[in-house]
Amino acid sequence: MEILIFAMGALLGLVLGAALCVRYVRQELTASITPRLDVIEIRLGTVHSTVNELVSSTLHAQMLSQASSQPPRHRTTVTGPDER
Repeated sequence: MEILIFAMGALLGLVLGAALCVRYVRQELTASITPRLDVIEIRLGTVHSTVNELVSSTLHAQMLSQASSQPPRHRTTVTGPDER
């Protein structure tokens, strides 16, 4: 009977110790990863804005090239009822 009580106590201590160890390891991993993630997020924001600028300037250049390749249109004026 005494061996059974000792074994139960040892198992309970092992389970509680493992739970505390896992909790500590998770906190330490999170604490060490968070600064790296912040740096990566800043770099990703920079890349995102650079790509947006590139897309914007490319679209602008395409619009300018299309506008210069088309012949100019003559403007037609529409007369309203007051201008007759």
